[in-house]
Amino acid sequence: MKIALIVVALKESKKSATQVGAWFKRARLGELRAFIVINQRGKEGYAKGVNKGLKLAQSFRPDIYIVANPDLKKIKISKKILLDAAKKFDLWGYTFKQGKYIYYGGRLDPVRLTGSLEKERGRVDFVSGSLICFNKKTLSKVGLWNEKYHMYYEDVDYCYRAHEKGLRVGVVNAVAYEHLELSKNNKEKDYNLAKSWLRFFVSYAGFNSWMHELVRLPKTLFEYRHLIFEQLKKRPFVYNFMTLNFTSLAIKVLNFILFLFLVRFFTTNQFGLYNLVWAQIGLFMPLADLGTTNYGIFHLKKSSRKEFSNLFSLRLLLSAVIALVTLIYTFSVFRQKELFFLTLLSSPVVLSNAISGSFLIYTTLLSRAYLASYYSLIFNTALIGILIGLVAGKFGLRALFLAEGIWFSFYAVFIWLKTKKLIKLNLSWPKMSYLKIIASKSYMYILLNFFAGLYFKIDLLILQYFKGLNIVGIYAAGFKFFEALIFLGASYTIAATPIYKQHLLDNKPAVKKKIIRDSLLLFSLGMFVAVVSWFVSPLILPLALGKEFIAAVDVFRIVIFALPFLLVSAVCMNVLYLLKKVQWVVAIFVLQIILNVIGNVLFVPLFSYQASAIITVLCEVLNAALTVPLVFKAYEDFG
Repeated sequence: MKIALIVVALKESKKSATQVGAWFKRARLGELRAFIVINQRGKEGYAKGVNKGLKLAQSFRPDIYIVANPDLKKIKISKKILLDAAKKFDLWGYTFKQGKYIYYGGRLDPVRLTGSLEKERGRVDFVSGSLICFNKKTLSKVGLWNEKYHMYYEDVDYCYRAHEKGLRVGVVNAVAYEHLELSKNNKEKDYNLAKSWLRFFVSYAGFNSWMHELVRLPKTLFEYRHLIFEQLKKRPFVYNFMTLNFTSLAIKVLNFILFLFLVRFFTTNQFGLYNLVWAQIGLFMPLADLGTTNYGIFHLKKSSRKEFSNLFSLRLLLSAVIALVTLIYTFSVFRQKELFFLTLLSSPVVLSNAISGSFLIYTTLLSRAYLASYYSLIFNTALIGILIGLVAGKFGLRALFLAEGIWFSFYAVFIWLKTKKLIKLNLSWPKMSYLKIIASKSYMYILLNFFAGLYFKIDLLILQYFKGLNIVGIYAAGFKFFEALIFLGASYTIAATPIYKQHLLDNKPAVKKKIIRDSLLLFSLGMFVAVVSWFVSPLILPLALGKEFIAAVDVFRIVIFALPFLLVSAVCMNVLYLLKKVQWVVAIFVLQIILNVIGNVLFVPLFSYQASAIITVLCEVLNAALTVPLVFKAYEDFG
């Protein structure tokens, strides 16, 4: 009987592996040949080492394969015990001592698919990979080990596949060996265990297991909280990326809660004026940045105090200019004292954004962008709490905007001080040549942000001109519920961008398939949400809206059908950005603004907010119709 012994070890445990091989040879189990496989730490997993040994042993044509760790002691397996086990099982292991306990194989949780070693005799679902034996029939039916497992669960996977093939898996209790488990000192053990379990679960979980795990997800995340944070902190990019996006989503949720209070306690005129003020503030806000954020993140060095001071100075100047332009525009176009006064009260937000944005730029350079996220979340949580108190107390719009102005001013001072702690600032009057350098590197993104922002605000301004604040309030309330679902597009972009980047580098054909698959999936999801919302919203939304806002339900039922087309556009525009076709996206937004203005000017006087809602849907349909062929053209032209 030919036996192939495969011992997988790292360089530092090669001596121990050789000793294990020598012991098995002295045991006279049969015609035995040892194959010692030395893995590279961190680069090759245990399964890959086993497969190396299995391939090396092929020419030997063994009847039995023994896979062993190098950290085994007191192995007392005789030829008779080995032959008896080979007659009874196709794949088997032995009782072993690890630490203070003796284990009799392992079991799988039937729902969660987690594996655990058993201290009592009973059902055996898998055999410990520290010492596992199988015959040539098993190898021919099950094949090689799954190399996707770097460490842990590779033995569970192999035994699971053996069970599926109808092979006999068990544990022999006649002998016991000692497993020293050198891997217990590995700091990455918990992480590798969790990652391997997740891979195993994804591979074999059925519907019931998925449903159970989804319901249990909060508990699972809580159990792994320390591990998650430890791993994130080791990956600054991922930690900062997730923190920024979590903060963004949390702030959106907080603002939606504020919106629910506003429509319960404000009249349609008050809510219309509230939205009109923020439309004025946001109209020129992209120009206050003027590409400085992109320039700072991509071109500055964290050690360059002078350059950062110049950038900080420029951002302050731009914010002051834009705040002034906003006030002049508001006064000259609308000529409403109350609108001008409220816009004046809220203007500190422009300066605050300039300072907090500068702080974000520098913390990003330091790989500590999470600081900006934390401060922003704390600030916004406190602000929205104050605003909700003022709204519920019926203090009116002036008190609301005064509180916002004071709080944003306080936040600007706070972030200013935090920035000075990180880097000594030397503010100076920025040179025009410096502005030209920045604008030349990012002018397309400046135009994109400006026109995209205008596209989503122009209907409010036209409604105000033709129909007044009451109609603006109704339209804005219905649109707000639609905005609450737009996060689907943002979430997709966050998740998909790294995948598209990688595919464009090493697997271009996969990009086209992913565009088609993602577009169909998101369109179907969006249409499902739209149809359900059409029927359900008249029953649910009136519970959240005040009596004066009931008509906003009709706005929502119309604009929600823009969602499936908006999601398709999100897929295509995301790829166009990566393919460096930003100018095409800018051109699309310019066209949309022209059509939006023409449509609203012609039809709002006749059909009021219904016209704006329908035009929004038609514009998104056109967006999708334009971006789909453009993205495939850009894809074909991409080198």
